[in-house]
Amino acid sequence: MTQIRLCTVIAILGVLAIAAPSFAQSDAYGKPDACQVVLKETAKPNHWAVEINFTNDEAVFGLIFPLIISSSKGELSYDSTSFAGSRVDSFAVKIPYEDTSWTAKEASLRINLGMIGSISPSPIELHPGSGLIARHYISGAKDVTTESISVDTTFIGPSNRLLATMYDPDKGSIKPTFTFERAGGTKK
Repeated sequence: MTQIRLCTVIAILGVLAIAAPSFAQSDAYGKPDACQVVLKETAKPNHWAVEINFTNDEAVFGLIFPLIISSSKGELSYDSTSFAGSRVDSFAVKIPYEDTSWTAKEASLRINLGMIGSISPSPIELHPGSGLIARHYISGAKDVTTESISVDTTFIGPSNRLLATMYDPDKGSIKPTFTFERAGGTKK
């Protein structure tokens, strides 16, 4: 009996050792890239801006930011997304998508933001740098507070996870680090 348990434990550890690196942040082309999400209150009560910032040290062609936004104090609603003043103003494709099948069942939001630099033969890329990518605007029930809202990256099927891709297909993809903070408040 203990030999079976030992074999099972070894098998599980082996699977985890093989799978774990695929979930970790990776960037074979320089310093780790980073996605920082900052929650900010707006002038209107029970309305917030979820700012997505990105730091990269190599040019990237495509970006995916799947986020789950939740509150422990009530329901949230997705209002809109703005790219005004962002680093991706010149990108050809910028699609924010709210997963309404999820939102209808949960008190949280799942919003997937996908972007491609260009759809023509000449690439438009996000050059190395740091700054704003987009702002999602959300609102909440009257009991929702800034402290009750949290944002994290998530997986949205069929294959959307936090990712940056380069124009050269031989270079592959980059998995950025992720941080969340409330403006003037706590980091997570």
